[in-house]
Amino acid sequence: MKQEKVSAWTMKMLVDMISNSGLTTLSSAIDETVYDRVNEQTDKEITNEEEAIAAAYHIFRNVAQPGCNYIDEFDLRRFMIKEEVDFVFPMIDTAETGQINRKALTEWVVKVYKDSKALAHALNDTKTAIKQLNKLVTVILLVVIIIVWLLLTGIATTKVLIVLSSQLVLAVFIFGNSCKTVFEAIIFLFVMHPFDVGDCCVIDGVQMMVEETNILTTVFLRFDNEKIYHPNSVLVTKPISNFYRSPDMGDSLELSIDFKTPLEKIGPLKEKIKK
Repeated sequence: MKQEKVSAWTMKMLVDMISNSGLTTLSSAIDETVYDRVNEQTDKEITNEEEAIAAAYHIFRNVAQPGCNYIDEFDLRRFMIKEEVDFVFPMIDTAETGQINRKALTEWVVKVYKDSKALAHALNDTKTAIKQLNKLVTVILLVVIIIVWLLLTGIATTKVLIVLSSQLVLAVFIFGNSCKTVFEAIIFLFVMHPFDVGDCCVIDGVQMMVEETNILTTVFLRFDNEKIYHPNSVLVTKPISNFYRSPDMGDSLELSIDFKTPLEKIGPLKEKIKK
C-alpha cells in the first residue's frame, strides 16, 4: 500500500482498528509510567524518623542552589508565595541568620513528623475514650429507660420496686468505689485535661512522655523507654508539670571567673554569651 494511494476511508478503517485493538504508542506508555512513578513518590507517607530525614535531604537538594550549603528566602519563593515564606521561614531558621542549612531543615522536618504522629495518636486515643464513655452512658440510660417504662406501664408494683431497690443498694455497695474511680477518671481526662499524647511531663520528679491515654489509665514512656501505667484517679491528686504547655522557659548557670582574669577577656566572653 503506497502512501499516495491511501484513501480517507482506508485511513479511517486503520485508525478504528488500532483504537479498538487497545494498542498504545510508546510515548504514551512511557508518560503513563512516569506519571505513576511520580504519583507514587508524591503520595508516599512518612512513617518513621529515617524517612523524615531522607525527605529533608531531598527537599534541601531540590530547593538549594547548586553548590550552595544553605537555603534562603529567595529559594523558597520559587515554590511558595511570599506570605507562606514569611510564615514558615522563622519556624525553620530559629537562629535568625537568614539562612537554613541542611541540619536545621532536617531537625524541623523530624519535629513536624513527630508532632503529626503525636497528634494522630491523640486523636485516636480521644476517639477511643469517647467510644468507651458512650458505651457507659448508653448502659446507664438503658437501665433508666427500663425503670421508667415499668413505672409507666404499671408493671412495676410495690414488690417489684422493693426488689429493684434492694438490688440497686447491693450494686452501689459492690461497685460504689469503682463508679467513683470512673467518675474521677472522666473528670480528669475530659475536664482537667492536663496533657495530650506526646507531651513531656514531670510526675513525682520523673520526666516522662505521654504515650497513650484511656479512660481509666494513662501510659507514660520514661527516658529509658520503660512504659509506666498510671491510674487517672491517682493522677488527679498529683501535681503535673507539662513542658509543652509551658511558656518560654529559662535556666540559670553560674560562672566562676578567676580574680586575675583581665577585663579584655571578660568583655568578649560576655558578648559571646549574649549571642
